[in-house]
Amino acid sequence: VARRAKQRGLTVFALAGAVGAEARIVYDNGIDAFLSTTLRPCPMEMAMGEAEDALTLAAENLARIFVAGRRTGVR
Repeated sequence: VARRAKQRGLTVFALAGAVGAEARIVYDNGIDAFLSTTLRPCPMEMAMGEAEDALTLAAENLARIFVAGRRTGVR
């Protein structure tokens, strides 16, 4: 998906549970930036229990970043 989006000149963001240093590999495949959906370090069971709220917050933050960039003229 990311490669196809890049071919069309689109910006691609990824939401992920955790983003480690090894995630940089996918930048070459079209991902422009990552946002983590975890609110803090925690056991997997806790992260899964909070997943819906955390994903919603990450998506809202991404939308806010996009809107703020549009207001400043950043593309």
